[in-house]
Amino acid sequence: MGDRIANWRAIAHLDGPQAEKARIQLAKIPDLSDYEFGFYRAFGDLSTERPIGMAAGPIPRSAIVAYADEAEMDWTDSAILLRVIRAVDTAYMQAVAKQRGGGGT
Repeated sequence: MGDRIANWRAIAHLDGPQAEKARIQLAKIPDLSDYEFGFYRAFGDLSTERPIGMAAGPIPRSAIVAYADEAEMDWTDSAILLRVIRAVDTAYMQAVAKQRGGGGT
């Protein structure tokens, strides 16, 4: 998602329909600090690690730990990342279940 945001920002100041689409997309993005955006980006990256069966499952803990290791996070930052991603993922999975009529837990 970060690459798309960079592309939208690059063309948003231009004229034409593509620039207008970019401005619309940029307006939808929440205003996040760099710290918050790091979690946003991590969630997007980690969402690709979901097991897929009859329905998408939660992001595996092992994927979050591997992400933190790859980013060379210390123990404290790794623990924070795990808690934040778990909380966001739980809310996401509940929203998906609700949208599909399952209610979520």
